[in-house]
Amino acid sequence: MARTALILLLVFCGCREGVEPADYVFANGKVYTVNEAQPWAEAVVVNDNRIVYVGDTETAKGYIGEGTEFVELGGKMMLPGFVESHMHVTVGAALAQGLWLAHLDTREDYLAETRKYVEANPDATLIMGFQPKPMISPLPGLASTYLLVSAR
Repeated sequence: MARTALILLLVFCGCREGVEPADYVFANGKVYTVNEAQPWAEAVVVNDNRIVYVGDTETAKGYIGEGTEFVELGGKMMLPGFVESHMHVTVGAALAQGLWLAHLDTREDYLAETRKYVEANPDATLIMGFQPKPMISPLPGLASTYLLVSAR
């Protein structure tokens, strides 16, 4: 009797009548998982910014509901964890601590924002800023400025 009850408990605990519809279903691709136990899959399901399923397309389609965005990978490769494709780690870390100038449109704005940053950070011995727009330069005669490094 106890054995039967345990088996029934395990069966019912593992059953789901349905799954919560996901935000995204990526399917029919070549998904590299970086998981030795399951290095490849064909579908990924994402809900609330979390991966909730990795596996075959048919199971992944069970997560499709109203509002789910279905992304047909068409045999293309999907890789995990790449947020940015080129930023060097040390430069990225330095820029995260520095002066972001990309939202500015004029040389005057560029210099004014730099002055405000210098005044707000009086203990900084090195100030790094990033401005990816090649048409703006803080100094006459320079074609572009991608990194501004200033020592006090």
